[in-house]
Formats: sequence, C-alpha cells, structure tokens
Amino acid sequence: MRIVFLDIYSDDHNPNIPKWKYSLAIAYLKSYLTKSKYYDKLDFIHLKFYESVSSEFVENEIISSCPDVLAVSCYVWNIKKVLEVLSKCKKINPAIKVVLGGAEFMQSSKEQSINLMAENSSIDFIVLSEGEITFFELIESFLDKDAKQLSDINGLIYKKDNHIPISNPPRENMLNINDIPSPYLNGTVDLNSLRNELIAIETQRGCPYGCAYCNYTKGSTKIRLFETDRVLKELELIIQHQPRQIFLMDPTFNSIKKRSKGILEAIKIMREKYKSKTTISTEMFPENLDEELIVLCKDAGMNYLQIGIQTFNEKALKLMGRTRNEAKLRSLISFALKQGLNIAPQIIYGLPGDDIASFYNTFNNIYMLQCADCQISKLLLLPGTVYLTRAKELGIIYEKNAPYSIIESIDFTKDEILLLDNFRNLTLMTLQMKQEIMNIQLSVNVNYHEIFIEFINNSLSKIFDFSWPIISKNDSINAKIVINNFGDYLLNVYGNKIDEQTKLSIINKKRSIIQMIEYTFLQKSLPNSRVGIRIQ
Repeated sequence: MRIVFLDIYSDDHNPNIPKWKYSLAIAYLKSYLTKSKYYDKLDFIHLKFYESVSSEFVENEIISSCPDVLAVSCYVWNIKKVLEVLSKCKKINPAIKVVLGGAEFMQSSKEQSINLMAENSSIDFIVLSEGEITFFELIESFLDKDAKQLSDINGLIYKKDNHIPISNPPRENMLNINDIPSPYLNGTVDLNSLRNELIAIETQRGCPYGCAYCNYTKGSTKIRLFETDRVLKELELIIQHQPRQIFLMDPTFNSIKKRSKGILEAIKIMREKYKSKTTISTEMFPENLDEELIVLCKDAGMNYLQIGIQTFNEKALKLMGRTRNEAKLRSLISFALKQGLNIAPQIIYGLPGDDIASFYNTFNNIYMLQCADCQISKLLLLPGTVYLTRAKELGIIYEKNAPYSIIESIDFTKDEILLLDNFRNLTLMTLQMKQEIMNIQLSVNVNYHEIFIEFINNSLSKIFDFSWPIISKNDSINAKIVINNFGDYLLNVYGNKIDEQTKLSIINKKRSIIQMIEYTFLQKSLPNSRVGIRIQ
C-alpha cells in the first residue's frame, strides 16, 4: 500500500527561520506505523509545497504518485486549496482514500468537521485531534479484515454507503506520548538530508495557559512530557548532523522552567562538544521568563525567540485569560536584548476588550523596543478556541470558513479591521526600515503608528490594496509600488527634519526591500519539488 502525505506550508514565513523540508507531524505518523506488523507492506511518498504553488501542479504530482491513501495535514492557510485539489484528484482517480487531519480538525470542532465532509464528497475520512493511534488503526483496517472496523476506531469521522458522515466516540489524548517511537532515533527522518536545514523537535505536548484565542492546548491544559533522556538523545543525534537550526516546537517551551533550563544547558554542552554552529529557536510564555533562562538561551545558541505579548490592554488580557506584570516584562525584554537575543514579540489586532486606539498603544510600545522583528496577526476564531464558542456573546462577526478572520466586533468596526490589515502589511513589509523610522520619530516626535497611518490614509488608499507576504505575481508588483511610494513619502514629508545619513539609508533600504521582493517572487515561481521516501 502506498501512502502519499501532502503538506502545503504557509508562505507567511519568517526570514530568521529556514524553510521546512519535512513535517514533524507526518514523521510521527510514519514512526508510529513502525509498530504495525504490516509496516513492510507500506511505502511512503511525502509531497511538500508552499501555498503559492498552483493547484494544477499539486494535482499532477498527487496523481503521478499513484496513492492508495492520500493523507493531508490541514491548517487555516491551506484548507481551501486542499479541498480544491482533492476534488479534482478524486474525479481523476475515485479509488484514492483521502484522509484529512491536523489543526483544522479538533474534537471541539467535530460538528464543523462533519459538515465539511458532508459538503465535500472528496473527503473519505477525518482524524480528529491527535492522530498517531487513529491513523495507525485506520491503515491497519485497510490491510486486515480482522483489524478494528471503522466503527470501532475512536477519533474518526467516516462515510458509510449512504455517504452520510458518521462520527465515532472521541479519542482521548495519549497519556504517555513516549509510546510514539522517536522518528529521529529510529531513522524515520533522514537527518543526513537535513544538514544545514531546519529540524523541529517536540519536548512536550499541551499548554497549561488556555489563552482564549489559541488552540495549542488541543482540548487539554495538561502537559505531557517526552522523557528527558529521550529528548537529550534526539538533540545530540540532531546536533551531530549539523542542521542550520533546531526549532523547539513546543507550544510554550518554558512552561516548566526547571526542565527547559536543563534542556538548554544540555544543548550548550552538545554544541561545544561537536563544535556546532547550529542555532535554536522557540516560543516562550513571556510571564514565565527570568534572567537565568534568558542567559541560558543565549549560551545555547538561541537566535530567535518568539514571545506572545498580544496586547498591553488590561481588559483584553483579562478576557483572553492572561495576567501580566508589565514592568517586569519590559525589564526582561530589555535584558534579553542586551544579551544579544533576537526577540520577536507577537501582537494581535481585533481582540475582545481592545480597540483601535489601544492596539496602536500596544504597537508603539512594541515598535520602540530594539527588536529586529515583530509579528502582527489578525484575530482568528480558530476551531476549538474559547473566543469561537463566545463569539456571539463578545459581539464578534467572523468568516465562517478558514482562516476564520474577524470581520468586525463591538470593539472594532469593519473599516477599522480593513485599515489594520493594510497597517499590518505595511509595517511588516518595512521592518528593514525600522531604524530609519525610529530616527524620524525622534526628530518629529510623533507616534510610530502615525507615520504608517498617514501614508495609508493619504497615499495607499489611492493606489490599491496589497498583500504581504508575497504569494502571487500581482502581490509582487503591488508590493514594489507600495514600498517605492512609502520611501518617497518618508523623504517628502520628513526629509527636511532628518539628517542626510538617515535620508540615504531610506533610499538604500527601499532599494534593498524591492530587490528582496523580486528575489522572493522569483523563488516562488520556480517549480516545487517533492521528496519521495520508499520504505521497503
């Protein structure tokens, strides 16, 4: 039996993190299948693309792979394209068994998943929440008439002969995640092929915080740990293969500080032992940082640390289930920057309890930090989140299909959300100009957000809407026009109030960003490659 795994990654990619060459989720599925007595009867192909790829190209690659089973990881950024691709593939080869899973399909969004299957005849099976055991049992049911029948596989939605979806009882999260064989230690992941690439590793599953906008908890705030000895063996093996970067893919790596500190100390020793230049990156909960942890991050070679600040508005923080000592947080961020860490603060617009003025306040407080990066996101009412269940109560109108973006609310008008869409795109596009914009702010004494909003109101609205990141040729053309006009705008409006060095730097940065846009689109225009791994 041939199992073809399909991944379509997001183009919203951070330049400080290398692009994906494989999927950890799929590695776990394949690794768990090694426990099957039918494993030798399986072979695997992994198709990997980014969302800018044409649907036709993906369809051709799937059909030419001749799958018996097509298993797809589904997320907010790819589900629309996935459904389009599957519909055409099923028409060409109706015998393909299509299995969907991933973050789009949580137990808490079961009814939505059932409706999606009912509306799309190309979907045969949906795996809800964690998939290793459910997928294992499903594959065995295809191979052995004496294995579990479909009706006995918990966590599965499937269709019977009448094509009406049937949802089985839920599958509880795996209590002992160490039952999943390590895809690194058993060779499921070919580390030799990932030298100088990005490698992800989980040290734990679950998140104790339960923030209202997030579905990282997967329905439970209970943390489940991979055994420390296993994690350290995986890390040592990975570091020996000299990847460019290791991404510690935990929802909150520092949820158990003592453990995270021990892992960072071990990474430091391993990098010294193997004279490794491998860097690490992860995401941490800001309220659980301390100076010792920050120093260990630096010593372990961390070059990119994401911290979910989201907002400085106390009302919005309370509604999302967060508390914060703002003075302590600012002090820790300042300390981390002095240590040389590349901090990437994350903020969200559209949050309940927030409004456009307080969002601008959050942005200004973030932008003034000496961080090279900043992540700005629109509120998404993701499957399985508190905000989704409370949307009516909170007065939120949102898109019913992925990516489930907020449209308007009692706190934000529709026009304000559209304005902030352009604001986000422009501020992220011009991050290379951050120092020059900070120089302007010092000279003119305006708020940072006002520099961008004035341009959007006076110039951008007369051009067109534009998107970021670059996905299409049209995006590339529009983005280059916008960045050229923005650079000219800064020089025309503020040129007589800034020094010559800042003026020259704006010109050079404008040219550099345009070149980057051209290069980015050129890379996206190249044919997407696939990787086939056959296991005898």
